Amino acid sequence: MELRPAEHAEGVRAMLRESRQHARWEPCMPHTTGMPLLVFTKPWRMPLPRLCAHVRSLGFDGVELPVRPGYQVEPERARELRAAVEMFREHGLDVASGASILEESVIAA
Repeated sequence: MELRPAEHAEGVRAMLRESRQHARWEPCMPHTTGMPLLVFTKPWRMPLPRLCAHVRSLGFDGVELPVRPGYQVEPERARELRAAVEMFREHGLDVASGASILEESVIAA
């Protein structure tokens, strides 16, 4: 039986919930529905609206977004980062972190 991506993501969430019940540690960011499932979007070079829909269709809860040349948000256009975060939110996704070079324009965004 082959699992669709959303079913696979739900299976991963179930395993995480079960393992937490037997673990002696508490996650640093407890959530009522379990640990969020995130993905680094660097492998996909597609327009931002398509990327949001793609990540959501895979069953993820959020992303780490690269702010790098050649990707959806480039360092020279870091002022567009807030709009990108809003677009992910409109698709029901969180932007948990960003990966970038240390540039003043990116940090200011």
